[in-house]
Amino acid sequence: MQNEPPGADTLITACPYRDGPKLEFIKYLARGPYRSLQDHIKIEQVGEDYIVRCTDLKNWPANVLFNFCIATRIPIEESYVVDGWTSMVKAGVCEHTAYALAAYYNHYDDDPTKPIMARPRALTHHFPMDSSSSIHNLITGTFVPNKVSQKSFHESPSEVKPCNQIWGYSNLTERTLIQGKSPIEISALNLGAAVG
Repeated sequence: MQNEPPGADTLITACPYRDGPKLEFIKYLARGPYRSLQDHIKIEQVGEDYIVRCTDLKNWPANVLFNFCIATRIPIEESYVVDGWTSMVKAGVCEHTAYALAAYYNHYDDDPTKPIMARPRALTHHFPMDSSSSIHNLITGTFVPNKVSQKSFHESPSEVKPCNQIWGYSNLTERTLIQGKSPIEISALNLGAAVG
């Protein structure tokens, strides 16, 4: 990410999708985990293609903006997450829970009543969360204040890292509630409220 020209107040990130699940996933990110910044996320059609425009960069904490840009690359670099999210949402799993499960557990089985038996996968690469991130915060779109950059990208583009810590950390209650349950059962738990 670069702040060019100096003082720029808009950033455009990749969205090479025309329609379908990948574009719907990008729209979900704006209304889901990044909903507190939804007014500054514009998904615009340009000809037959789309772009994601992040506006008013002074309102984006630097590492949250970087985290969002990484998340918009999931359909390109980690398309199985979109496949899992789409499958679970179609089967009736809450879209927020589906995102967390598809991302954390690489869970995209076509049967959302099957228990998740896997442990969280190691998320050590370029990804918007890691295996210790709080699922509750991800579902509720809550950024942990002491993990969020105090400066905007506009003020300090160098403060974009660490970006995957903005969600805070998972706790024992959260992990215990999920263990051995299916996506449908987990969705019914309403983790956004249950582990708050």
